[in-house]
Amino acid sequence: MIVWQVESIGVTAELSLDVENGNEAEAVQFKGDADLIECLKQDLSRSSGAFGHSIYLDSTTAIDIDSALHDLPSFYEVTILKGKNIVESYEVPGLEEGDLL
Repeated sequence: MIVWQVESIGVTAELSLDVENGNEAEAVQFKGDADLIECLKQDLSRSSGAFGHSIYLDSTTAIDIDSALHDLPSFYEVTILKGKNIVESYEVPGLEEGDLL
């Protein structure tokens, strides 16, 4: 599982994905301030994943939502609370060391 905390203008929300690796897709779970959650859902629905494709909150990967969260405007402060290793150890399926993307 990976959990992010997002803070903005004195309120917080948590987003989580119940996944074991960066390629596994699940629905994003939200908890916290309702207004912040609504803003995050709107902003993330217009965001791109790690490789430029659209984000779908009902089924996304940790690597994609992490990329989208870190590309949000600077008034969002994003911290990974749990599962940082999931996005730090991400490997592109089928890509060998030394291959170019």
